Amino acid sequence: MAASTSLQTRNVNGGNLQPVIVTEILDPVSVTTDPGVPLTVVQPNPNLLNINSNIQVGDADVATGNPVPLSEIWRVSNLTDVTADDSDKSFTVPANREYQILYIRVNLTTTATATDRQLEVRVEHAAGTLVATLARAGAVQAPSLAREYIFGAGLADLTGFRDTDFLTTPLPNGTVLYAGDVLRILDNNAVDAAADDMLVHIQIASRAV
Repeated sequence: MAASTSLQTRNVNGGNLQPVIVTEILDPVSVTTDPGVPLTVVQPNPNLLNINSNIQVGDADVATGNPVPLSEIWRVSNLTDVTADDSDKSFTVPANREYQILYIRVNLTTTATATDRQLEVRVEHAAGTLVATLARAGAVQAPSLAREYIFGAGLADLTGFRDTDFLTTPLPNGTVLYAGDVLRILDNNAVDAAADDMLVHIQIASRAV
């Protein structure tokens, strides 16, 4: 049952017209047609929503004139570089993509070459121009050692290795890298960049742009 309100007028005191609100309770609408006569339903403003039925999630092409832009959701995946003899690794955001850095895990095994190493996370342009230093490990690593690091938003900023071999360092929350940006993880002292072994695993959220 639905309420319907209409506006009527009546003659009061010698011809003055006064508005009167009349409310009626109406039964649900039913439609009856003659047998064999098709019933046509017309939708108002049929062109209000104009979406190309061929659009798929992730497509960069959205129907021209579509008043509701479509955007792919963030999808979680992993980037990995476990090449030996390398303590300077870079990951470039592909064209038409955006990355959010969720966390970075680094396992670093140093050679006997003297001088401490310190891990750093940077964002650079493709040409090598520094955009930002996102994090720097709170402790250095001596020669001939194996250590594990985790960089991520909300993590404790440890200044010493827990259980002798584990260190956490915070990253800025909600860091977004654009197409062409380079995420670089390195020993900022470059002590033995071509001989230290650095294994990097990065969890990212990515989407098309």
